[in-house]
Amino acid sequence: MAPDDHDTHGGHQPSPQNVSPAPLLNDATATIYLDGLIYAVYNENRRVLESAILTKAEDHHLVIEVRLRGHDELLWPKQSSDWDPDHAAVDAGAPFWLYVDSGNRIKEDEFSARLHTGNRTFQSIFDFEGHHGKPLPLKPGTFAVFNFPHGTSYSAVTNSADLKLIPANGSVATAKDQGKIEVSNLAGIDINAVSNGAEKKFIVLANQDGKKEFFRFELEPGKQYEIKILNQPVPNSAPNGDHEAHFLQFYELFDVDPETVPRFLVIGSEHDHGGGSHPEGGEPPADPPSADNPPCAPGRGGSTTGLGGG
Repeated sequence: MAPDDHDTHGGHQPSPQNVSPAPLLNDATATIYLDGLIYAVYNENRRVLESAILTKAEDHHLVIEVRLRGHDELLWPKQSSDWDPDHAAVDAGAPFWLYVDSGNRIKEDEFSARLHTGNRTFQSIFDFEGHHGKPLPLKPGTFAVFNFPHGTSYSAVTNSADLKLIPANGSVATAKDQGKIEVSNLAGIDINAVSNGAEKKFIVLANQDGKKEFFRFELEPGKQYEIKILNQPVPNSAPNGDHEAHFLQFYELFDVDPETVPRFLVIGSEHDHGGGSHPEGGEPPADPPSADNPPCAPGRGGSTTGLGGG
């Protein structure tokens, strides 16, 4: 079926009521949302969206949640032993694959990931390399790889934001305004694979080349899963007002000299750091964003050769 190409503005506000943006594809059976300090690059040759989870981000952790669209009940993880969000554990387990199993496990000739263009384009995600005008190689030991070999990648939410440029070796106080930009603060990947009779299809999170599985759900007609992958602040740990604690941590990912390279800062007005539900009676998500509460929004590279192509 044709994509739903209407723009989605107004800010994503994942909440205890689990309200999420509409999927791009009308026939999506699973939507993966990427939020926080996650850097994505498309590998055109492999047809895989390769994503670097910044695991050297201070006071952050990687939360993954699976639900049925429109439902509050958490399908996975069911218990703390199902997934360890601590960055050290994520590093130790990488690389991960979130893929569609059609009966052949992780099979390279079945890879089919693509980038959406037009309204809700993937290009709305902040392009670090494009803004710097040069490749930004990644620093070894700062990230864990998540591979997405299936689905259509796009911007789930696009908002207006202020772009600032911090001079080399400068501070936020010396940042210069670069004007307004339209930028994504939530990435989406829609999958429309579906079981058909005896031909079963499953959405699977695995590592160790597929040998260890974390979850497996059948993609059935009339059912749609939401999978949130959030590299977000640990509750009550990261100071909300510190830009260095949020978006600017992306620069820990790049193998560049901070003394000689300027830094871009994106300040959105409608990004919720929490990005997910909180326990009943527990602490709510962080305060709504402002100039003093910068977003941890996803970013991307401009190459088409994957994470190693910067």
